[in-house]
Amino acid sequence: MRSDRARTGSTSGTRRHPALAAALATLLGACVTNDGPPPVIGYNPLYSQADHMKRLVAAGNFGEAVALHGRELAFFDGNADKTSALLDDVAKGFNVQWEPRVAEATAACAAVAWPAPRESWTGIKATVSGCRSVLREYDASNALTRGTREAAGVAGLRQVAEDLSRRIGADAAPLMSAEDLASGRNFISEYPLEMPLAPAFAARLARSYDAARPDEARLFRIASAYAPQVRDDAAVRQALVDAVSATLRTRAKSGSLRDVAATYRQALQHGVAPARIPVTAGVYVVGGSASPFPATIAPDLPLEWKPLSGLATIPDVDFVVALGPASLGVERKVADQAKVASRFVSGSRSTPNPAYASAVAEFTRAQQQVASANAQQISAATDIRCTMYGCQPNYAGQIVAAIFAGVAASNLEAARKKLTATPPRSRSPSSRTTASTRPR
Repeated sequence: MRSDRARTGSTSGTRRHPALAAALATLLGACVTNDGPPPVIGYNPLYSQADHMKRLVAAGNFGEAVALHGRELAFFDGNADKTSALLDDVAKGFNVQWEPRVAEATAACAAVAWPAPRESWTGIKATVSGCRSVLREYDASNALTRGTREAAGVAGLRQVAEDLSRRIGADAAPLMSAEDLASGRNFISEYPLEMPLAPAFAARLARSYDAARPDEARLFRIASAYAPQVRDDAAVRQALVDAVSATLRTRAKSGSLRDVAATYRQALQHGVAPARIPVTAGVYVVGGSASPFPATIAPDLPLEWKPLSGLATIPDVDFVVALGPASLGVERKVADQAKVASRFVSGSRSTPNPAYASAVAEFTRAQQQVASANAQQISAATDIRCTMYGCQPNYAGQIVAAIFAGVAASNLEAARKKLTATPPRSRSPSSRTTASTRPR
């Protein structure tokens, strides 16, 4: 009985203090959470970030516990002495979940044999990338798993990955120096380690391609094979542009302007054309301003063009372009003819307009409505209603009759305008067909 009275007293006590009951409900409601990623929670003295983390640890959700530590870093740093043991448990559980991935990546990197034949580079590249990806994901998880709380296997994986990357990186420049750049294979894309290889590529290109004896086919095979680097790596692209510029200078000395233009247009197609062609051309117009055929020069190649006043003294240029009038003649001869049919407007014809008859009928109906409305108004004006208190006109009937009369008058005006605007007859063009001949 005492227990029943105690419960009764407690209930009535909260009823006397509804504000207290609401506050308790709010505080206790904050303790309700899911084991998965929680919604935004209003932490309070009865339910702190540490209490939330304990629930996640109890549920084995260590990944979300680590994420909670990252979101509430200020709280856990400010309460390090109280939460140290809890954070140790979180880190231990988190590391246990990561151990299989770390062990698998470590074994894969440790099994790589280097140096290795070219055919195995793709598999080695995937292995190195996988090991680095595991390390990046683990290191990015949170500050909680760094330092003394880092998984023991992570240090071993990092050491194995760094040792393998160091050995592969050390061989990159020597292997590139022996590479046949025109083989159609892309050394930079295939190499097992992603690293800056543009300097090694430029050095190899300078040694393997002699612009003094230009071979455009070889040069553009290289540009085609290394198209991804031409697009994305400015250093590789510039090395090929420099080689194209040197080739154009050589062609200017030993070839024709047509050869220079052909090489430049190929370079444009491969994305390795220089901004300006390192060639100079002099332009001379025969007859000058006295020529009966005025000439305007619009160069289509980005080289240096110099106007020449004459050919007696030619400055230091690579090419001279002379423009003069040509003898032109035109002779027209019709080899065959064909008949062609055509139609032309020869006049017009008048026909009754159907819309006019409709407008007349509409106007007649409007006139009849006006007459009927006027009759209703006369009838309403003479309608007298008498009662025991006396007689008076039927005002309601007069109002209704006036409204009908106004509507009828408006309809009559609209019908009149429509009838005025509609012609009684319509005209349409008439055409004729003829035949003529023209050259095929």
